[in-house]
Amino acid sequence: MRESSSGFPLASADFTIDPSCIHATVIGYDHAGLMILGPTGIGKSRLAADIIQRGGQLVADDQVQLAVTHRKL
Repeated sequence: MRESSSGFPLASADFTIDPSCIHATVIGYDHAGLMILGPTGIGKSRLAADIIQRGGQLVADDQVQLAVTHRKL
């Protein structure tokens, strides 16, 4: 897995099946969205559960479909 300049792993999405669908979890928190990317088993759901306990709201788990509408993701 590639790393960012700060040493954190960079997630990559597999677009071979559907280019608009990626393996991720999305949480709504404080009027914003947080997309957690990473390979299977890295702890996305655990991190999402921790954020939900602090007031976040589950938007999508495991598969996230992306769309651009009015130039916004």
